[in-house]
Amino acid sequence: MTADEVALFLRVDRKSIYAAAQRNGIPHRRMGKRILFSRAALTLWLSSCKGSSESSFK
Repeated sequence: MTADEVALFLRVDRKSIYAAAQRNGIPHRRMGKRILFSRAALTLWLSSCKGSSESSFK
């Protein structure tokens, strides 16, 4: 998934996605200059964040 697709999926701003990826706060892969995201990895990450007071989107 691209950052735009993840932003729609998570209902946050695209800038928040890039910021979270830069802080390693969201699972992602870099391919050259591109940042790509796996829907499966994001779903697993979201389920592990449930109930956690820590947020990657500050």
